[in-house]
Amino acid sequence: WQRDYWESLAADETVREKVRSYIRNNPKKWTRDRFGLVTSHVYGNVGLLNAAFVGFVASQGAYQDDLKPRLLWKRPQTGRRRLDANDETLVEAEAEKPPVISTFTSAQERAVFARVLRNGQRFICVYPGGVPLEAELPEEIRKPCAEGRALLMSPVETGSGLNKQRAVWCNEYILRNAAEVWAGAITPGHTLASLVAALAPTPPTSSWRTSASA
Repeated sequence: WQRDYWESLAADETVREKVRSYIRNNPKKWTRDRFGLVTSHVYGNVGLLNAAFVGFVASQGAYQDDLKPRLLWKRPQTGRRRLDANDETLVEAEAEKPPVISTFTSAQERAVFARVLRNGQRFICVYPGGVPLEAELPEEIRKPCAEGRALLMSPVETGSGLNKQRAVWCNEYILRNAAEVWAGAITPGHTLASLVAALAPTPPTSSWRTSASA
């Protein structure tokens, strides 16, 4: 559509391979570029991202009473990237259970969140619509954040509002980064089911496992 143009010739195999690599890999960055990093906006202890946290996902519409968590997969332990220079926030209490990460938006996810709060377990809450202002947070969430036992994070600023595509992006982060992934009810054929199928670790079974029951 421009009046002028110029040619860029891939004159040798090195240049051609760079072009091929760009074509193959650039679409993978589309969602990240569109919605931003899930860790763009944080409140609480970012050191929890260094833990081997446990993810939980469940479809909207499933009833709390039908909650029967099952292990989808478990990845081998690997080193976590340090996101905070303050060593005090990076100390991992080995005796404690790992943090639970979820968007905690569906009914079954909220049921798990209530259990986490009741047990005093550490957690990471991923907000698709922006982390609430500190003054808007209930004490049961604000206090663990102040104590370094919780982290709230979002790819967007406070008050951005819910967005289905952004919620998918947040669930993708959970599925990609959790050391263990557990699930409640997942509606066949819906977005979450497709996402789980697409992101399940690749065999061999020596590096991952699945289970049909808790």
